[in-house]
Amino acid sequence: VISESFTPRVMKSWGLDYLSVKSMVPDVIYFSTCLMGQYGPHNNYAGFGQLAGAMAGFYEITGWPDRGPAGPYGAYSDFVNPPIAFGSIVAALDYRDRHGIGQHIDLSQYEGAMHFLAPHIMKYNEDGSILGRKGNEDDRMYPHGIFPCLNKKRSLTSTKESWVAIAIESEYQWAEFSKILRLPESILSQNLAERKSNRDEIDLLISKWTSQYDSRYIMNLLQTHKIPSGMVQSQSDMWEDPHLDHLDFFQWLEHTEIGPMPYDGLQFQLSETPGKLTRAQAMVGEDNKEILTEILSMRSSEVQTLLNEGVLEQSF
Repeated sequence: VISESFTPRVMKSWGLDYLSVKSMVPDVIYFSTCLMGQYGPHNNYAGFGQLAGAMAGFYEITGWPDRGPAGPYGAYSDFVNPPIAFGSIVAALDYRDRHGIGQHIDLSQYEGAMHFLAPHIMKYNEDGSILGRKGNEDDRMYPHGIFPCLNKKRSLTSTKESWVAIAIESEYQWAEFSKILRLPESILSQNLAERKSNRDEIDLLISKWTSQYDSRYIMNLLQTHKIPSGMVQSQSDMWEDPHLDHLDFFQWLEHTEIGPMPYDGLQFQLSETPGKLTRAQAMVGEDNKEILTEILSMRSSEVQTLLNEGVLEQSF
């Protein structure tokens, strides 16, 4: 399997495009993924996940109604396309196992991301409605938002603001939530539509309550009442997260320049071969000598010459 993410012209200019490789390896599975795909008037447009996310429509629907598009976090299409890539490669491998034939896989980041807005695209075709920006609001839930909590001092930072996310999915949860906050009967008895129309007053009542307490306390309290809630954690909060602490998630390793540094642990555990981190992030060129002398059998003098001539880069 060959995987590449250049625009179509690049691999062809090197003589490594699918047809060229296929002439040498007839059953090759050649996976290509770029912003716009291999064909079409825009196929040579280069870009990153933020651009594909914007072109696919995610930026237009993310943010607040009275402000410009905010966009989802990060390079969105880079997050949603790997499962599609995985499935397509596995399917191609299965086909080759059964028929002995390889193939070219063309995954457009733009098209792959747009797939996740399919319901709203279909809705537009049905009745012409266009999904707009609506902040944290949800069509079927209220309250549904982020609320301020008591500012707290973190172990690694000074006192900072704190927030908690709350999502009421059912009338039962609303009743439980109202009891905890001791909301007046006139508010407690409102149905979803009434609560939505009265959201400014209710949001204010919720914020007055949440601002008195620590965000982790609120999360634990609401969770015990089966109300979906989660503290909005900063990086410093994660150091104090009891679940991550129980998993011994953060691991300290010796960095060449900085000394002891914390690193995220493994995201999964294998029962028979659990694995662990063994090395800190390398400096630029830190492993040059090991790779060139021990693996490629170059002499130390040759490596030094390459360093002196600027062929190799080293940051320490």
